[in-house]
Amino acid sequence: MIYMVNFDKSQLENPKIFHAVITNIPGTSDWWHYLPSLYLLEGNTLTVNKIYNFIHASYPDLHLFVSIFNPEGYFGYLDKDAWDWISNKENPLAVVRKLLSNQDTLIKFKKNQSIKSILSNLK
Repeated sequence: MIYMVNFDKSQLENPKIFHAVITNIPGTSDWWHYLPSLYLLEGNTLTVNKIYNFIHASYPDLHLFVSIFNPEGYFGYLDKDAWDWISNKENPLAVVRKLLSNQDTLIKFKKNQSIKSILSNLK
């Protein structure tokens, strides 16, 4: 899952320390930071609450907004590196659509087979 962290950079005394804090949130497997007041964090065990609480512990007065990034609803003007990072992230909705449109996979689907094992076969 990818999360979007927006914050007021003007409130930071040392952005390098903030960068070290946010990129080391437990459960973060990858991150993106091409805009001064925005991070995208990826991690399977992250939640908006975990991210907020971790940052808030070090920056209790920081204006902060954490949300789930919608990989099907974005648009903008960014450098190629930024678009490459975003487009290389797996879109979970696309995986489910692929699963549902693949008749062979649906026929092989067993009642007790986990979604995780089905998704791993699609990669």
